[in-house]
Amino acid sequence: MPKAAFTAEFVRDLPHTETRQKEFWDSNLTGLGVRVGTRSKKWVVVGYVAGKKVWVTQGPAPMTYDQAKKWAKGHLGDMAKGINPNAKKTEQRASTLTLAEALDSTSKTPT
Repeated sequence: MPKAAFTAEFVRDLPHTETRQKEFWDSNLTGLGVRVGTRSKKWVVVGYVAGKKVWVTQGPAPMTYDQAKKWAKGHLGDMAKGINPNAKKTEQRASTLTLAEALDSTSKTPT
């Protein structure tokens, strides 16, 4: 896994891959990376919660390096407190689930 000191220009100039995804990691902020695919670039954060590796992905929405650092520090801080950011997202989605969506999802469940 290649490591480099990220800058906005470095991330912008990363070439898209021919076939598989490739990850690049920031040497300035441990846990922050960019996953480069054939058509997109996504920011990723990797940390540990309760001894388990947790990956959080943001993208392919455009985000500057400074925004990505702030985003990553927030998630890494949550992970350090034992909070899984993915679990938070799941809870938020469940709390906004409408009755129609809930009924629709139960009607698709095999009996």
